[in-house]
Amino acid sequence: MQLETIKEEVQESVLKGNFNIKDYTKFYVNELRFTEVVCIDIEEEFQDFINACTKQYMPVTFD
Repeated sequence: MQLETIKEEVQESVLKGNFNIKDYTKFYVNELRFTEVVCIDIEEEFQDFINACTKQYMPVTFD
């Protein structure tokens, strides 16, 4: 979904004639960025939710 959004932004920039590749390429070294903390309602077993998220965001750690 994120790549689709970037693709749409780039296509719009190209059509307007103001595309700059530097706006879409950046180098990050040992840099972590976090989004704002949000609260959500979980309608399933909480531990199942934690396990699913852990496997999604840390797949190397789990089989």
